[in-house]
Amino acid sequence: MTDEILKNLVDLFGENRLKIGEPMNRQTTFRIGGPADYFFEATSVDEIQRAFKAGRDLGLPVFPLGTGANLLVGDGGIRGLVVKISNNNLEIAGPLERKAGTKSSAASAHYQQFDTDQYLKFDDLDLAEPPPDTLVRAGAGVSLPVLIAWTLEQGLTGLQNFAGIPSSVGGAIYNNIHGGTRLFDEFVQEVILMDRLGRPNRISHDEMGFAYDQSRLQETGEIVLEVFLKLSHGDADRARRIRLEWLKRKLKVQPQKDCPGCVFKNISPEEAARIGAPSVAAGWVVDQGLGLKGTKVGGVKISEKHANFFVNFGGATAKDVCKLIDLIKSKAYEKFGLSLVEEIQMVGEF
Repeated sequence: MTDEILKNLVDLFGENRLKIGEPMNRQTTFRIGGPADYFFEATSVDEIQRAFKAGRDLGLPVFPLGTGANLLVGDGGIRGLVVKISNNNLEIAGPLERKAGTKSSAASAHYQQFDTDQYLKFDDLDLAEPPPDTLVRAGAGVSLPVLIAWTLEQGLTGLQNFAGIPSSVGGAIYNNIHGGTRLFDEFVQEVILMDRLGRPNRISHDEMGFAYDQSRLQETGEIVLEVFLKLSHGDADRARRIRLEWLKRKLKVQPQKDCPGCVFKNISPEEAARIGAPSVAAGWVVDQGLGLKGTKVGGVKISEKHANFFVNFGGATAKDVCKLIDLIKSKAYEKFGLSLVEEIQMVGEF
């Protein structure tokens, strides 16, 4: 951190909008993380581009932040500039000719949940959608709950299965999130990305490299600016009821506060069959397979509601979380020969 860099950033963003040493525990759903050197909330595509250009010009690493879900920031914080992506534009971009939509990037069986009190089944909430007929343009900073509510207000269906996920649109694209048996990319037509040089590019669905919990962004470092979604004028009333049922069930089986979301990716159907698991859910492995539900390390514990969720119950550190992750991974490998893979993204200095 130098006086010259600080002066340049203040000149660009304004003294009232640039934050110095912003604690990242204020900006993540896990409530964990040390300070970012510099922090700026960008509310338009132009501001996003200018922020990343400033980072390049000043030799600063730049980290894009959405809602702060699915994220563990190190106790040492984040060096450089954190740009919170907050472009929240939403509009109907036009009609679509009715035709068969893009298929999911993976078999739906990979997302079925074990039907017990601990792991409720969600695939019964699937609603057969008519072919998409409407294109929606959404900024990367739009929160997923806002997007779902807004599209239903327009009579557009398809996104109701993603209710209860505290993501932004950009995060949903980056991780290709799943809701029940559905993947987010099923509803994506095009994405406007910004490359490392700050140039916007319009990328088709097929160029995005979507797969289960994956997109090309995890390799390229490109930044989502906007997305074009293809949705349907389906049974909106039923879709609203499904959305509420999703929320009801998730409140029952998943913690909704001071947690990042799922910590581990689900195992494969082949792995589940090999170890005799009735589910591909990583939560089953941690809970029923290893008996670790409720285990505590420092200020973090495995949730009593869902064993693939960690909860910060007071003063948890990233070091605590890493110890708990290492414990689970070592036990899973020792007992089952499983190499669990983190779904949570780790950034910053640990």
